[in-house]
Amino acid sequence: MHCQRTRKFRPKLPVADDDGDNGAAYLNFLTKYTSDVKGDLLCDRFGVPVLVNLFNTELENQNALVIGPTGSGKSFTMAWFILQRFDRGEPQIIIDVGGTYLSASIALGGKYFEYDPERPLKFNPFLVERNPDGTFVLNGDKNNFLTNLLTVIWKGQNGTVRQSERSVLNELLLHYYVHYNQQSLATDSSVTVPSLAGFYEFIIEYMESSSTDREYQKQAGSFHFDEFLLCLKPFAIGHYKEVLNSDEYEDLAEQKLIIFDMKKIKTNPILYPVVGMLITELAADQLARYPKINKWIYMDEAWSMLSDTMTDFIELMYRTIRKNNGSMTIITQGINEIITSPIGKAIKVNASTKYILRHTDTEEIDVLSKELAFTQHEKDKVLSLQLDKHYREIFLKQGEYGKVFRLEAPFAVQAVSTSKPQERETLRQLTTEYGDIYAAIQQFVELKKTGKL
Repeated sequence: MHCQRTRKFRPKLPVADDDGDNGAAYLNFLTKYTSDVKGDLLCDRFGVPVLVNLFNTELENQNALVIGPTGSGKSFTMAWFILQRFDRGEPQIIIDVGGTYLSASIALGGKYFEYDPERPLKFNPFLVERNPDGTFVLNGDKNNFLTNLLTVIWKGQNGTVRQSERSVLNELLLHYYVHYNQQSLATDSSVTVPSLAGFYEFIIEYMESSSTDREYQKQAGSFHFDEFLLCLKPFAIGHYKEVLNSDEYEDLAEQKLIIFDMKKIKTNPILYPVVGMLITELAADQLARYPKINKWIYMDEAWSMLSDTMTDFIELMYRTIRKNNGSMTIITQGINEIITSPIGKAIKVNASTKYILRHTDTEEIDVLSKELAFTQHEKDKVLSLQLDKHYREIFLKQGEYGKVFRLEAPFAVQAVSTSKPQERETLRQLTTEYGDIYAAIQQFVELKKTGKL
């Protein structure tokens, strides 16, 4: 990968007077960027290659927020970084809606999952850590995750949960694992494992055996058991039972690039948020297996399913990822999506790095600058971003410092990074014609060089 030098943006300096006053006025355009020792390859505004460390451990966190309207090149920009990080051997998991990164996945040999309700990925979030004696241990983070997951199944994506209801749900989960471990030790059986179906049956037994118990009556005063079971039933023994009751956990630890495409369930208000949470939790668990290297999770559009009842979940994910030397990148079209989201504040607070792509709406830039606390000078930089057929500019702010960089990708990289419908379709047709994506990329490059594409 390389940057192509260009003089297109270089300002034309006037002939200097003897005292050089006119020339000095342009010095602010000629600041030389200092390359980091390691990081991702970009260029300054004159096309000079520089490395930018986007996993800066001197910042409060290594998470990022990417904002770019339709047509600004969000997918292309992120694919550029994904390719470089893959080349460095850094594990990456992308949660997407719409097949944006399919070509990159094929070219790099990544693992691509297009979630299909008819052939679902099988999860079991109830499979937690085990003690040496084989009993299962429900720690605080897992308890919180399961509570959030069950809350979304029960209340829906936009439901409201009272604190008393959350407390009862926490207690029920703890009781379930105590009950399961006692039964498992008593029968010396390892045939079954904890599962949502098992939890469902436990709740039914608990209601029947504890109807006169004072503690149960207290719980029933603030927790609607029958309603909860009714909502749980499709995932326990009904239509969605295959989703949450696997005997094994999907092991993806050896994969360095994993992409989950949720397009086929985006319109399913029941399945979409649940699967989104499961995949995000799976991603965090997988990345925890690499304690010493940088790791990345990207949520492109799919982040929008994390709303209302999921505020605690997203904050938990940020904490988990941070503890495991990872980065969470949220990719969105506009600042208004962040402002109106119940988890928008959590996203902003937990993202020390901001990628701002070219905006054409000055009013939106005003809102963006105010919301992200940009200075007037930083706002001017966003307003100055250029988009050219050979490159695009992005404004990167890390902590207190913000600069404009240029992204110039070779045609071979453009082939697997492009989000332009015509170019994506051309690459797919060439791949079908030649039966090999690498041959298709070569043909794509030839078409670009000759101006036929």
